[in-house]
Amino acid sequence: NEPRLNRVSGWAQVGGDSIAHSSGKGYTLAGVVNLPIGHHLAFRVAAKYDDQPGWINVYGLLKRTNPGVSGVPLLANPSDPVDSSGIYGHRTDWNYEKTFTGRAALLWQPTESFKALLAILHSGLRGDGGPQVNPSFPGGVSPLDPNVTLPPGGPYQEFSQV
Repeated sequence: NEPRLNRVSGWAQVGGDSIAHSSGKGYTLAGVVNLPIGHHLAFRVAAKYDDQPGWINVYGLLKRTNPGVSGVPLLANPSDPVDSSGIYGHRTDWNYEKTFTGRAALLWQPTESFKALLAILHSGLRGDGGPQVNPSFPGGVSPLDPNVTLPPGGPYQEFSQV
């Protein structure tokens, strides 16, 4: 919505939830504020943040020096980079998602027949993994690293060697 010249208004909303098979809790924060600035200018800002926990556990992740796939994999034997296995781990609630959306707008209306609106929108998403699992994975020696044995698949389990 556009800013309104004749009214101070706003609202806020807070919510929480739980997701089956997750060890975390989710929450949402949202709000809007509209502020007139004199008779011809108004400002409005709206934002929403949503934090949803994951419910899938992942096994076989390479531990790295930095988060994400851009980090250098850690080696079990750093003095032997050619033959050393990587260090693997697991994460619970892997498929989490955190989203933020915000919009700010400034309305200038010097006359009834002319108005100018300047607005900016920002949206961001952070998260890992998706909702897919591989329950039929039989487990066993990793095809990528024979030094690693992965557990068998099951509900709410994923395997990745990223």
